[in-house]
Amino acid sequence: MVDYDATLNPATTIMFCKIHEQHFRTLIFQNDGTVIKTNQTPNALIKQLIAPHSDLGGIIIDGIIYHLYDVHHSGTRQLPIMGKDFLIFPAIGTSRHQGCWVFLNKYPIRKEDKSHFTIDVPEHNFELHLKANEKAFQSNKKLAYRCYGVAQAILPYHFTVKLPAHYETTLSNAELSKILRAIGTFRIIKILKEVFGMSLREIKRVIK
Repeated sequence: MVDYDATLNPATTIMFCKIHEQHFRTLIFQNDGTVIKTNQTPNALIKQLIAPHSDLGGIIIDGIIYHLYDVHHSGTRQLPIMGKDFLIFPAIGTSRHQGCWVFLNKYPIRKEDKSHFTIDVPEHNFELHLKANEKAFQSNKKLAYRCYGVAQAILPYHFTVKLPAHYETTLSNAELSKILRAIGTFRIIKILKEVFGMSLREIKRVIK
């Protein structure tokens, strides 16, 4: 099916992948088995999805990564996309600008064997099979759940996806303060790099 005005609907979209096929740029897999081709890029579709609620997930992700791993993520790290009623993780690819993205907010994913994963859609008696690097797939899925758990602990009314119980998170006041400080620091670093062209070494001297 071709749809030039396609959107990502968290209630019906299972997965979307970047393609280069004539003028088409994205394949969207729906929970009724429909596969949509569109000329819109994955990045454009993601921006449309995030726009109504503002990208709070994108704003706080640096602080969450710092809280979980004590590092500032690199530009190519495969970070999840978090919204009010959706959680998306990169299953294939090296950045937000390529590869394949899977929604985690509705359908569980089971491992069939090494590098073979299945998404069950019981209401339509449908399965979606995905081949992916096992280590990257499992690592990115775990990271998505962990990040969303922290985001939900900070803003429970904005992040409402039901998580597996062991990813539900509570934060102490000290942990919340650490996250908020990190958000501010990393946003300053981003401005100094992108707007003023400063290197990380120069920035460290300034904000030490």
